[in-house]
Amino acid sequence: MFWGVQASALLVLTVPFSWSLVALWAASHFVRAIGLTLAFHRYFAHRAFDLSRPARFFWAFLGTAAMQKGPLWWAGHHIAHHRFADRDGDPHSPSVSGFYYAHVGWFLHDARHATLPPTNPVVRDFGRVPEIAWLDRWYVVPPALLAAALYLAGGLPWLAWGFCLATTTLAHATFAINTVNHLWGSRRFATEDSSRNNPLVAILTMGEGWHNNHHHIQSSCRQGFKWWEIDVTFYVLKFLSLFHIVWDIKKPNEKALATALIADGAYDIGMFQFHWDKATTRVAAATQRTDLEDARVAFSKAADDALVAATGDPARRKYNVDHAPPVGAARPRDPGLARQPPFLLFRALLRSGAYGLPQLAGDQRRHRRPRRREGHELGPSESVRSRRRRARRGGSCAIRRAGRAGCGFRPS
Repeated sequence: MFWGVQASALLVLTVPFSWSLVALWAASHFVRAIGLTLAFHRYFAHRAFDLSRPARFFWAFLGTAAMQKGPLWWAGHHIAHHRFADRDGDPHSPSVSGFYYAHVGWFLHDARHATLPPTNPVVRDFGRVPEIAWLDRWYVVPPALLAAALYLAGGLPWLAWGFCLATTTLAHATFAINTVNHLWGSRRFATEDSSRNNPLVAILTMGEGWHNNHHHIQSSCRQGFKWWEIDVTFYVLKFLSLFHIVWDIKKPNEKALATALIADGAYDIGMFQFHWDKATTRVAAATQRTDLEDARVAFSKAADDALVAATGDPARRKYNVDHAPPVGAARPRDPGLARQPPFLLFRALLRSGAYGLPQLAGDQRRHRRPRRREGHELGPSESVRSRRRRARRGGSCAIRRAGRAGCGFRPS
């Protein structure tokens, strides 16, 4: 069905061109894009705001009409992306699975992603809401209704431009966040992944292209942190909040915005890991040819790239191939090591000290920071929930501390 709709986008070539049809395409593309990012992403996946039940169903219906499966399936897999970003377990990482699989392969062909376990937070919290569970199960109904309505209203031209072409462009714009935004763009924050900000993707997805910002503060409802970073979905949410349709909008605080800035010299562990993975891939490819010289050269170059990418300083390029020790210095004593799995040779190269790699690994450990708590301004209702949660989880510890201080303390 997916590829059928993609191919049907060519129907626009069979109907006369008019600017009204272009306007219809834009309306269908961008309105459903807001449904995806507002409901599926920022609400179901990240709880970045709260909204009324009728509004929740309305926006979820629009997002489901984008023909990217149901809200629970979409948001549940997005949580896995953040939990294992650019590591094994990430359903769509181009650095782990390749470009095609990360773009559409995981969505279409992998049976592992067909369902979600009941323990998934999105399924656990919203799976019992009747209208949301219905949308997730019958996700083909909203796009079918949209296609039928467009055909009845304007015939083949409206169907071709308003549904077929718009669904195709919206699908690839959304999937570009998984691929393009992890390969090309700029990085403001030193996150532990390869996320990037891409203004073109941000325009096509109504604000989702500020992906590095989002990975830095995932719970923020606003993803464009600068005035020039256009985030149309956030503007829509602010407008809806004027009528109390939306409330408890989470925004990044100043402390979170000033943390881990690459411009201030923060060690970019995400870019280090991105190039470090390339180094291991090159060593693996070289060892398949049992060529230790190729492994030495490839790994030395990749180690250079990793350190320069992590620090932003070309002067740190100290693992120069021309000054590397001869191959014999790194060759293990076991002559059969080249026939063993690549990770064994990689470990031997690390331990040999031939390229200063133990020091490089030490730099990585020394600059690795623990995961931060996501910073945002809490609304009144969440403040109450937070106090209650702290009382349940840490009440006994607080009582012991208060007892040692000689004061009576009772968790609220």
